[in-house]
Amino acid sequence: MRVAVRVAIAVGVTVVALGAAAGSKPVRPQVVTIDQVLTDPMKFDGRQIAVNGFLDMQIAPRDISAVFLYKTANDFHARDTKCILVMVNSSVLHKMLQDRTHIDKRDVLLIGVFHAVPSAGGGHVEELQVREFSVVNERSIQER
Repeated sequence: MRVAVRVAIAVGVTVVALGAAAGSKPVRPQVVTIDQVLTDPMKFDGRQIAVNGFLDMQIAPRDISAVFLYKTANDFHARDTKCILVMVNSSVLHKMLQDRTHIDKRDVLLIGVFHAVPSAGGGHVEELQVREFSVVNERSIQER
């Protein structure tokens, strides 16, 4: 219950801040769970969502980097394939890299536009184009 309240507050604050920064009426993201997104990805395709989970930043200096959002730290440790691919533009990536010690391997709230990208096997790659992020839980993976 406490996490849900923190998520709702964080979403509200972020939406207000984004709206004020843009000088227009804020678009309120739909608060969803990873399970909801993975169960019916087409339902959320093209929509602005807010979702929290455990962030895994796989940053390689001379290779392709990848960022994933898992439901929990346990799912990350089990290398559960049920996760969302996190996509970021260069300015958001720069900010994420600056904040990496605070967000990598931690519970975070991500806000962005979700896309269910068709895959060769007939399924979808679940991808979130992130525009905002924040820490939900200060405990790091080492403290769990």
